[in-house]
Amino acid sequence: MNPCSCRTWRKLADKGCEKPVETCLQLGLNAEYSVELGLGRPISKEEAKELLKNSEKAGLVLQSANNLKAGSICSCCGDCCAFLRALKKQPVPSASVKSNYYAVVDVEKCTSCETCLNRCQMEAIEIVDDMKAINLDRCIGCGLCVSTCEDNAMSLSRKSADELYEPPKSTNEKYERIAQERGKI
Repeated sequence: MNPCSCRTWRKLADKGCEKPVETCLQLGLNAEYSVELGLGRPISKEEAKELLKNSEKAGLVLQSANNLKAGSICSCCGDCCAFLRALKKQPVPSASVKSNYYAVVDVEKCTSCETCLNRCQMEAIEIVDDMKAINLDRCIGCGLCVSTCEDNAMSLSRKSADELYEPPKSTNEKYERIAQERGKI
């Protein structure tokens, strides 16, 4: 487990939020390296599960390294996370995120409690004509709006087959894909 570097440096600059700092997981060789450098500490699987539950409760977006064998899982907020802060500034954040899901609101069940509105790190939930609406250009499919909806009005829907993304198997394959997309291979 590592302290979140984004929330740590934002707090040092007096721009941080009140979300927990000990939230980021390193796995496998990444964990060994982090502990060796004194940046993190080893934790049990049970502690890792509890950490992930607490991150979700705190309204943090879980982000793993974008490959099947992830070496890290960050728990990010839209106030401090360098990636999410930059993503929020884009007109269509969903175009830059590889997610196979998007949020859906059942307007028949929705009581407009606004819990999901406050948890959405991408500001993808809007009130239109006194009802919630999802701006799919902003939704990154993180599910934070679903987990605390007491009315069961929020859900995640799987994207169509032609929009689905299969993550690379390894970090090397991930960087090869990035290089190909940039025309470097």
